[in-house]
Amino acid sequence: MNKKSNKLELETDLIISELIKIAFASLTEVFDESGRILKPEEIPLGLWPAISSIDLENRICPNCEKITTGSLIRVKLLDKLKALELLGKYIGLVS
Repeated sequence: MNKKSNKLELETDLIISELIKIAFASLTEVFDESGRILKPEEIPLGLWPAISSIDLENRICPNCEKITTGSLIRVKLLDKLKALELLGKYIGLVS
């Protein structure tokens, strides 16, 4: 194989890998065992490629008058159905 086809194969593998992460991501990975939402630094690395956005709640400390970054309050995932559709087309299940 030449260099160009190796690069194309590698790029295809990376794209499929990212689509798999999006298609099979679960919001349950954002919660701990007691149902509380995790801090951003606690979210599993494998889930980050599937995250579209996160919202943090900022709080003002009344005693120190500083704004502190508070809790993660919302996580939105990328379009799971679109990722599944693209994977289905790639493997020939969907035309």
